[in-house]
Amino acid sequence: MAVFRKKRKNGTLSENWYFKFVINGERRKGSTYKTDKKEAIAYEEDLKRKMRALHDNRPVVSEQEKQRNLLNFREKITAEIQGESIKLEEVWEVFKVKAPAMMRRIPNEKGWAAKKAYWEDFLAFISEKYHDCQNMRNVRASMAQEYVSILKTSGKFKKEIAYNGKSYKSKITKLSASSINEYITQIKQIFRIMAQTAGLIDNPFDDIKKMSKQAKKRDVFEIHELEIIHKYLNKDRNTLSDPDDKISSEEFLLIEAVFIIGINTGLRKGDICLLKWNDVDFHKKAISKELSKTKETIFIPISSILHNFLLEKKKSEINEYVCPELAAMYQENPEGISYRFKKLLNYLKIETLKSYDERSRKISSKDIHSLRHTFCYLHGMQGTPLVVVQSMVGHMNKKMTESYMMHQTEELKREAIDKLASKGFQPVLLDSLEEKKRYLHEQIDSCQSEDVLNQLKVFFQKGVSVCN
Repeated sequence: MAVFRKKRKNGTLSENWYFKFVINGERRKGSTYKTDKKEAIAYEEDLKRKMRALHDNRPVVSEQEKQRNLLNFREKITAEIQGESIKLEEVWEVFKVKAPAMMRRIPNEKGWAAKKAYWEDFLAFISEKYHDCQNMRNVRASMAQEYVSILKTSGKFKKEIAYNGKSYKSKITKLSASSINEYITQIKQIFRIMAQTAGLIDNPFDDIKKMSKQAKKRDVFEIHELEIIHKYLNKDRNTLSDPDDKISSEEFLLIEAVFIIGINTGLRKGDICLLKWNDVDFHKKAISKELSKTKETIFIPISSILHNFLLEKKKSEINEYVCPELAAMYQENPEGISYRFKKLLNYLKIETLKSYDERSRKISSKDIHSLRHTFCYLHGMQGTPLVVVQSMVGHMNKKMTESYMMHQTEELKREAIDKLASKGFQPVLLDSLEEKKRYLHEQIDSCQSEDVLNQLKVFFQKGVSVCN
């Protein structure tokens, strides 16, 4: 029968609920010691389950209950040794205060927002899948593994996205290896930094392996595409109000600045947009700037095209930024700049997207960052030494810097910039003779035998009169 309350002699009902039932031929009755009916029913059902388990010679405590008891026991013992933990819902605010002192590089506002989004996705997973997991110390390695499995099979856990007061469901069902690895890295960092504050014994993400990935590099702009963009930016500006032209005058100025600075310097989007006049040395005809991403200081000679552009901008200087409108938009809405640049490429019918098997949607293959790749590509086409290109765009690691320090001179960089500027976007086409010369040069350069080099020296000395 269902649980009930006893009737007292004075006609009132007891506060506690009682049970009475027969199971496996045995009659049971007694108090549930519960004043709430739902709790009393749960108590009765649990008692029946245990009695059936004993009769069938099965474990009285279920695996789920065993895990819950083990979790509570571990929390109690650990709390006595290391103090109390911290609630999962409070982690982010504490982390943001503690993290800067323990980070090599402090994120900008955009970086903090991305890191918070990773954490909130994991928090949503824990909240829905593990209701009893309230403290940071309760998170187990098995939970982290389950979460990463979801990332790999169906994308991020939290599909609802809020934007401009509206919400919609994300259609992305696959994440790239790079994205999954970023989730692992960011959440693992939060557990690492919070370890002492939360009294953690171990980091649940420590044993999770990152995915191997094949980098999907952005494409460079082909020569004919550069010529199309160049031709458009140099057309009569009075035609910009044409109804057929989808680019407004304001957008034109932003795109022009991004393209000219980007293709002539190889700078990243943020460094292009936030380029300041104190980064520009007109006397030396060079840009010397600390890169926002790596904090490395680079030196880039200014080409004649960029020099003319900067001189025009200098005439209308209003603040510290070379392109004030560009800087203002980047600080308020950086994606707005990317959108406008893509808008131009689409208008000029330049393909900007590519499909990959492991991605559920097309990804960007040509955008502002492609200007950086194209800068390197054009210098490679004209034979600029790799180390010179690397030092201009800031790709060099410590080992490479030490190996090639002797080659990092302003003269080499200036020569490379001037050579490229004089040829524009035209590739260097080698005839048969030049190909043979280049091949011999490479073989000699890689030769480590002094005897072989001496023989070649004698051979070339004898061949001088023939060549002349």
